[in-house]
Amino acid sequence: MRLIRGWEKKYLPCRTGGLRLNKASMYHDVDELEGIGDRREGEVRLPVDLPVDLSDLRTSYLHSFGMLPNSQEAVESLEKKIIHKLYANHDDPNIQITSKDDGHYSVKVHIPHDVSGEGGVTPYVLCLSREPATKAQWEVLQASLPATYDTWTITDNIDGLRFEIECGIKRWLGLNGITQHGIGFAQEFISYDYDDAPMDDGSNATQLIMARRRWLRKSRKYQAQNEYRLLWEINSPQMPTMPDFIDIELTRTGISLFKTWTPPLT
Repeated sequence: MRLIRGWEKKYLPCRTGGLRLNKASMYHDVDELEGIGDRREGEVRLPVDLPVDLSDLRTSYLHSFGMLPNSQEAVESLEKKIIHKLYANHDDPNIQITSKDDGHYSVKVHIPHDVSGEGGVTPYVLCLSREPATKAQWEVLQASLPATYDTWTITDNIDGLRFEIECGIKRWLGLNGITQHGIGFAQEFISYDYDDAPMDDGSNATQLIMARRRWLRKSRKYQAQNEYRLLWEINSPQMPTMPDFIDIELTRTGISLFKTWTPPLT
């Protein structure tokens, strides 16, 4: 497997002697700025059914919209708009509304699940992308990533890279006096499996959290990135709150795993 990564030249491992690992949650903050992070990533959203009764207020609600439609279909259409407005504070783009009878509805909203009590530690992440085989594929990938990337590297030994980075992490822990720790790991291509926000049914919530899979999925609008992630989840009673990023040193072998890459010409 051959994976590439874009850099600002000044941050290349061969220049810094290592690399910075950011927490995955950092990408929430660069969504608007850089267009690379999905502000919904890492969320686990569980459904909640809420009954809504507009029967007693039907006329006043509809008059507030300046009209009172004659057909039942038009009435329901307006009432569903009202419900969307009422439940906008749930921050759920996937509200599902089912009509039961006149003025009565069932509303399903998908509410972010609090993972803090279930081992939901935010991992540190290294992001790479599948190597494009053609110039056209390269141009699509390049357009989906920050324009500030002015140099690219390729890695074809992912297991070796994981080993070298974990050595760097353990060195960082040692230098910071952290002798008790656990390191969880996951790696995989990102799954682009939702449009605006995840809609989980509850059955796989624990697996998403404990296996770190909630950080291995993003919105379909980012699928041009062809992203592959390596995740390290670090726990220590000596440092209950880990910093937002850690700067690790790499050996010469680790640095050599980021080889210079030239985009295809055709």
